[in-house]
Amino acid sequence: MLKIFFDTDIGGDSDDAGALSLLCNLSRAKQAEIVGAASTTTRRGAADCIRAIAEHYGVRFPVGELKGEPFLGDEDGNIYAGYFDRQGGEKTEDSVRVFRRAVSVTQGKIRLVAVGPLKNVALYLKSKGDDLSDMDGISLFREKVEALYIMGGCFADSYYAGNLVDVEYNIVQDIPSAQYVTEHCPCPVYFSPFELGNRVFTGKNVLKEEGHPAGECYRRFNLRWNTSGERQSWDPITAYFAATDGGGLLTCGKAGKVTIFPDGKSVFREEEKGRHFIILPKVAFESISEELNRWIV
Repeated sequence: MLKIFFDTDIGGDSDDAGALSLLCNLSRAKQAEIVGAASTTTRRGAADCIRAIAEHYGVRFPVGELKGEPFLGDEDGNIYAGYFDRQGGEKTEDSVRVFRRAVSVTQGKIRLVAVGPLKNVALYLKSKGDDLSDMDGISLFREKVEALYIMGGCFADSYYAGNLVDVEYNIVQDIPSAQYVTEHCPCPVYFSPFELGNRVFTGKNVLKEEGHPAGECYRRFNLRWNTSGERQSWDPITAYFAATDGGGLLTCGKAGKVTIFPDGKSVFREEEKGRHFIILPKVAFESISEELNRWIV
């Protein structure tokens, strides 16, 4: 069974909750196992939000959170994670330690799914040997991480709210970390770009169910932005590809190299021995939406 570690900036956009819902259902169906998860922000309640969604499905795994200097932790950007804050509840370990432990104790290799800014992933790569493993981060990735799946980048003309998008949110929030990861990650890296998830809509099933924690995330986000119904599916589509190898709905292009420029722009160039790949649709966007909604329930 595939082993997944889920790294997320949950608490801002609702599609993080959709991605976790999808992974939990795939876990219950014995198609993938979540070996750990971590918040890559310092948002209040983020770790508890992850736990609440997982508990709804009866799925358990260790949860970490970014420690240290505040990062995307302002309350204005905390759309729904604070709702789940269990003050005085379960103590949450540092994301780096949770990741290193999960990777070290898991038999075989894991797949790392990163659907937020790449601050945590950069910290994983920069980590030193410790009591959990003698290997440093680069060596640990080389030995134990089969592939990294990133929701990030924009590689084609994409339109959102009438504006041309040439930089993508996750990348531009922490450009130095994105540059470090793309330059130093030793395993294959699959990029799920803005233009892919921007045309796939999910969330309608969890929105219908009262008391559903993922549905609460969607409702609170939608109400905040005066919208209704479903949400674009940047994060669920990334998680789905990682856990199913595309499920016949998604594929990837030729090998190459992604470069992140100082302004956050991402450029892909084909290279025969490159380790980077761009995830692409294989069927109509409506069919992808239908399949993802089947798992986000």
